[in-house]
Amino acid sequence: MKNRDLHTSIRTIDEKLNKASQQLAETQSELKEITEKYRTLFENLGDEVHLWKVIRDENDEIETWVLDDANPAALKAWGKTKEEVVGKLANEIFGYDATSQFLPIIKQIFQNRETYKWEEYFPPTNQYLSMNTIPLGEYFISTGEDITERKLAEEALIKSEQKYRNIADNLPGVVLRYKLNSDGTDELEFVSKGIYDLYEITQEQALENNQLLWDRVHEDDRQAYIDSIRESAKNLSHWSFEHRIQLADGRIKWVHLNGIPTRQKGGSIIWDSVGLDITENKNSKEQLELLNNTLEKRVEERTREILKMSEELELYRLAAEHSKSGVWYYDLIKNELKWDDIMYQLYGINKDDFNGAFDAWEKSLHPEDKQRSVDELNEAINGKKPFDTLFRIVQPKTGKISHIRAKGKTEFDQNGKAVAVYGTNWDVSREMLLSDERKRALDELREMQSQLVLSEKMASIGVLTAGVAHEINNPLNYIVGGYLAIDKHLKNGKNPDQNEITQYLEWIKKGADRATGIVKSLNLLSRNSESKNEECEINTIIEDCILVLHHKHKDHIKITKDFEQPELIVYGNNGKLHQVVLNILSNAIDSITNYGELRIQTKSLKNQIQIKISDNGCGIAKENYKKITDPFFTTKPPGKGTGLGLSICKSIINEHNGDLSFESELNKGTIFTINFPKGKRNERKA
Repeated sequence: MKNRDLHTSIRTIDEKLNKASQQLAETQSELKEITEKYRTLFENLGDEVHLWKVIRDENDEIETWVLDDANPAALKAWGKTKEEVVGKLANEIFGYDATSQFLPIIKQIFQNRETYKWEEYFPPTNQYLSMNTIPLGEYFISTGEDITERKLAEEALIKSEQKYRNIADNLPGVVLRYKLNSDGTDELEFVSKGIYDLYEITQEQALENNQLLWDRVHEDDRQAYIDSIRESAKNLSHWSFEHRIQLADGRIKWVHLNGIPTRQKGGSIIWDSVGLDITENKNSKEQLELLNNTLEKRVEERTREILKMSEELELYRLAAEHSKSGVWYYDLIKNELKWDDIMYQLYGINKDDFNGAFDAWEKSLHPEDKQRSVDELNEAINGKKPFDTLFRIVQPKTGKISHIRAKGKTEFDQNGKAVAVYGTNWDVSREMLLSDERKRALDELREMQSQLVLSEKMASIGVLTAGVAHEINNPLNYIVGGYLAIDKHLKNGKNPDQNEITQYLEWIKKGADRATGIVKSLNLLSRNSESKNEECEINTIIEDCILVLHHKHKDHIKITKDFEQPELIVYGNNGKLHQVVLNILSNAIDSITNYGELRIQTKSLKNQIQIKISDNGCGIAKENYKKITDPFFTTKPPGKGTGLGLSICKSIINEHNGDLSFESELNKGTIFTINFPKGKRNERKA
């Protein structure tokens, strides 16, 4: 009986052992399959992956670490083969004291026993790397993403911000931002260092006490100054005003201010303005006007009589000589041209070389002005209009070019026939030079403003490029995975069935479509067309920007889209509208530090197309409400933003006859609202 029970127990145990052996074989097979999958993933990842084993000293403290394995991406970055590095210490692999650089980080990781994310410069490969390190017993595995381009772009942004602050400080005159509040008070939000050269008030003093500038305005011009600001504020029209300022020592300067007003939320108005010292030009103009008025009156009242009477002619010659204005008389009947002494000085001709004929004047004219000037004189002779012109002359001996202002009247006989033309010439070269310099300064300012917008756009693209390059790795993995699967079947001599081939091709198509979409979206952002009448589909623009920013939000932000259909069309510049949406979406993503939600809504109103972008991020402090669209204002840490994004967004929206507004509550979130006119070609606002 006992033997029978023993045999039964042995059979039961044997059956269990067989079953356990079978289960073990199945588990080993599954484990092998999983190991092969992870090895394939490990070998094909685009980022660096390496596995290290720590080495401890006699006190059980981590002393260094030795490489256990590394994927091809890491080996490529290091410029090594696996045989050269596996089993080697970090210092041996990289050729410098890497242990001292990274030991504090490794100790912290093993002390906390948690995944640790960190960024570090890696000298051997001249790279900035974003690392994720995971402790596994006495091993740790690290993954590395190359963020060199992003780091360099951030450094470029810092340099760009300083560059354009320097530009403002080195422009001729003064660059300032003047704000008129809804309650009638005013203030300066920005002023360049040129304020001291113009007003003899420091930058700090002007920003602290705006009244100091008002006190400099000449009392006879102050009311007109105030009225000009009120008129510009009323119509939001371009502001241009010339006025005098009186310095502390009593000296008078003339200042020309130009500004563009924009109405802010809450009713305040801001003028972005440029002020230039036009004292010399103004004094020259006043003297020139006074001289012109005097000479014109004298020419009209007395020239005919003076030419006939020698005594009066001599008196007039002396007066003209004193005013440096030359007098001429052209007898049409005799073809005889008479000049006074000042005319010879103006034209650089000796009396002895002057033949007194019409061609003596004509030969002195600049080739580019000759035909026009001769035609205008003939029109005056024919009675079509008075002779009042400006031309250049070339002095025959020195080649010096001068600008000459000429005025004259035609003398007719009793039958209405022209018999003579007489008038004056005076040198206006200095006034023309001042006018050219002023125009050149304004052109340079416009060019610098255009470069500033382009620089911000290129800087944004630079920051995105690193992320987009990493983002393209994902669809490439689909393509490579499909290729490898097909290649494996072919190498094994197996013919995959139609379903497998279809699946692998779908992987490849999905990856290709994804990569194509990313590149298309980036191209739309970077395009530099100046067209203002392109057909821009708002929902498509938003989708493009979400795709480009995918690497910034994919792991921690839920995006909810509420798009109105059918297409919502705005006429404008496609690239610039991409820049606006991209900047506001990027700011919203940056405001969410952990997990959050971003909601995007488009809506067709009666006469407008509306975009609302809301987030549950950190929000905006009330004291910053009025400053967030100011140039160079940012709440981001150094290197994270230039403070130009929203300022440029607002400018672009204004160009498209739209408006930008926002609502925000600190630590709860922000809502940005953009309105564009519906269904008509855009004309830029004045």
